[in-house]
Amino acid sequence: MRKSVSGNTTGRDLLEESRGFLRELVRRKGLAGARISVQVGVLSPEEAIGRPQRQDFPLLLGREVMVEARLGDARGQVFTSAPAEYSGPVGDIVALDISDPRSRTIFAATLNAVLRACGLIEGTVHCRNEEPELCAAELARRLMRDGIAKVGLVGLQPAFLEALARSLGPERVRVTDLNPRNIGTLRYGIKVWDGDKRNGELAQWADLLVITGSSIVSGTFAPLEAELRRLKRRFVLYGVSAAAVCKIFNIPRFCIYGH
Repeated sequence: MRKSVSGNTTGRDLLEESRGFLRELVRRKGLAGARISVQVGVLSPEEAIGRPQRQDFPLLLGREVMVEARLGDARGQVFTSAPAEYSGPVGDIVALDISDPRSRTIFAATLNAVLRACGLIEGTVHCRNEEPELCAAELARRLMRDGIAKVGLVGLQPAFLEALARSLGPERVRVTDLNPRNIGTLRYGIKVWDGDKRNGELAQWADLLVITGSSIVSGTFAPLEAELRRLKRRFVLYGVSAAAVCKIFNIPRFCIYGH
């Protein structure tokens, strides 16, 4: 999903609301000092996802990238279209103004790395090689098992969409995305809707929404969450990007092969 200006959203910005949790955790663990630093660098597609058989993942098409923060041996990754690099003390990142998309990327990656370093979360490093396909198959299997009739996928994750269309049937699956190159295309018998215009419609239609965790990083999750709460719809975030936010706010997360 491409970036969105977080100031134009409505609803809660969970990344901003994570700041107090992060500040207190850094204080308690003594991580704010200058001798502690976080490295954030842009990963190549192979570093991020390995060499999967299918080649249509956004990471491999060069439209979005995976950014990684390192705190000691702990690694925290986020999927973003606003990559940034940073080196410095953790305390400075806690105070970042995240109205800027690149600062949001640094903050989100750091949040994942710090919680991972403190042993509060796992699965903050993207799965690799054939694991994304296995993950997609397991998602479809679980939704079939749970009797979910209509699934909305927010963010075009091709392996997920193909597995869901094959298992549930394309008439029971809908998908939105923010990339203009994807909007209006037909994928596995399903037309890709414009997420800016039709996420609300998707929320009304689906029994369950499966939402990319990168929406937390881009700031696009806030208005969608407000609509989901209003409609009392079930949803789950997937992937590594929202690992820390899901832990802090007790949000369901699907990421069974994250490292």
